[in-house]
Amino acid sequence: MKKTISALTALLMLVCLCSPAFASFTPSVSQKGAPELISVSQGSISDVIITAYKDIDKADSAVDTDALLDAYSEVRNAGGPSDLVASAVSGKYACRDFFDILLKGEAKAAFDNGTALTLTFRVTGYTVTPVVLTKCENAWKEIAAVNLSGNTLSITFASGDLCPVAIFDMAQQSPSTGVVNTTIIAVAAGVCLAAAVTFFFIAKKSKSHAE
Repeated sequence: MKKTISALTALLMLVCLCSPAFASFTPSVSQKGAPELISVSQGSISDVIITAYKDIDKADSAVDTDALLDAYSEVRNAGGPSDLVASAVSGKYACRDFFDILLKGEAKAAFDNGTALTLTFRVTGYTVTPVVLTKCENAWKEIAAVNLSGNTLSITFASGDLCPVAIFDMAQQSPSTGVVNTTIIAVAAGVCLAAAVTFFFIAKKSKSHAE
């Protein structure tokens, strides 16, 4: 009986310790760096400054940090892209990447002259083409020219679209806490509870036999 109790105790500890892992398998957007920029259609990569939310206190002086903070607050409170842009896809989407884009040099000159700019990022975790939104002049807009190919994501921005960028994916991650679908958490909690109840009754039964 003591071996059974010991095994149940070990199982209970294992399940309960693993439960937090289910709830934080990907980093929170607020703690995540910007995706790696690997190519740009105009100018060079050095012409493009990407600022993730977590790096806002180190942002270039030309970055509108107030606009970035306001956009992040709206993304954090949104249930999905359709809460920000009515015509965007609805469903269980969550923000996976959030950052600001600032141009300089040749890339800025071409963009300011009306040339569209395609940025290609190295990404992980995306299984379907994500929804990309930008917030410019206090209005959210969906970027249609998005292409996912393996671990690369290309986004084409037209004039006026380079503002805070939010990329939504079908993953069940919360943009504010990194918590996954609450169903997973509930199941893990239920397993912990069931194991605890089983342990309690077996231990109680063992004690009564000993007396």
